[in-house]
Amino acid sequence: KNRLESILNEISDVVWSADIDSFETIYITPSGEKLYGFTNKEWKSNPDLWKEVIVEEDRKIIDEILIQLNKNGAFDVNYRIKTPDDIIKWVHNRGRVIKNSDGSLLRIDGMISDITRVKQSIERQKQFIKEAPSAIAMLDKKFRYVAYSDKWVLDYELNNKLILGYSHFDVFPDLAPKWKGILDKCLEGGTFAHDEVKFTLDEHRYMWLKWRIKPWYSGVNTIGGLIMMTEDVTRFKESKEEELRNILKLTQSQLFLCICTTSDYAPLDSP
Repeated sequence: KNRLESILNEISDVVWSADIDSFETIYITPSGEKLYGFTNKEWKSNPDLWKEVIVEEDRKIIDEILIQLNKNGAFDVNYRIKTPDDIIKWVHNRGRVIKNSDGSLLRIDGMISDITRVKQSIERQKQFIKEAPSAIAMLDKKFRYVAYSDKWVLDYELNNKLILGYSHFDVFPDLAPKWKGILDKCLEGGTFAHDEVKFTLDEHRYMWLKWRIKPWYSGVNTIGGLIMMTEDVTRFKESKEEELRNILKLTQSQLFLCICTTSDYAPLDSP
């Protein structure tokens, strides 16, 4: 027990336990004071403190936590908190219901991580994507648009469409089923790329793409969604095909000329 206490006292993440009915804090590691600015005594004396520290605009997350607990017996959420010094921080809070051997509910155990730097990095990434000269889009885990570049809008002719917050599959309803499979695998941590793929915009239009899709992270080892980078290589592809056709025509012409020339010099008594 002493060894476990020593380990818990050293970790930067906040480990906590709360009453299943009142959410009153039963236990919280010393790291809680560093993250939140409240002492262990303050946590235990105020059962609603965990709600009060949540930034007002984010307090709808409280209902989401309760919904997830009732549905799954666990929750996993991100939100902002405010310290006594008015410092805003992003946290990743996840917890699960602990049961007795007879199946009755005992308590809720959880862990909170400071993801402020990760969130700041994501915001910088979103700004970079918006200003990027390439066609780039950032999707969340439900394939909804989080950010995209102007080049993305230009390449896919989305000028008159509102796509922020919309599903990629609503924006491109005619996508081939294989794309859903690729995106699903990316959410498992895979990175996929291809130099030339025919991409159908609708029944009348298509383009050739060079593309790369990889996950982005919203927390420690937590995938937040996907980043898609594409390049329209239609002109290059068509130019290459035209070049091949010209080479074929030239080859056929040379072959025909060769046959004719050979025929002109054929022996008179040849059959």
